Amino acid sequence: MSHLSHAEREAYTAAFLKLDLDGNGALDKDEFAVMCRALGFTFSPSTLDRLFNQMDSDGNGKITLDEFLSAMSHKSVEETREEANLRRSFNKIDKDGDGYLTAEEFRQALKLAGRTITLEHALKMVDKIDTDGDGRVSLEEYIAYGKSKKK
Repeated sequence: MSHLSHAEREAYTAAFLKLDLDGNGALDKDEFAVMCRALGFTFSPSTLDRLFNQMDSDGNGKITLDEFLSAMSHKSVEETREEANLRRSFNKIDKDGDGYLTAEEFRQALKLAGRTITLEHALKMVDKIDTDGDGRVSLEEYIAYGKSKKK
């Protein structure tokens, strides 16, 4: 956990303690899901399970404070700000709030911005960003694509 500054460690510990709703010193999957939503993340159930299991390094079905701190990355303020901006943009486009962007949602967002595109063009946009091939864009895919375009 030396990858975290003292201030980061204190902030993450305070956040963990607030999220540990039953006070047992660990986060279960429900508490983890609440944390993700509170931070503005909308994950599919399978992604939520995958992230939880990655953080639960001993596989006991609970995330301890040490596991939580080990998983926290030392991101720059600029990277954190960029991801927050992309998350806000995603949430504005995601009109039905299901955590995914469809071609029609892209088309409508661009229309509001004064740019009219065909549904076919919007489908091509989705295909370009959709890395798992499910025909829609998740928040993770949207952020990864947005960050890749800045490089």
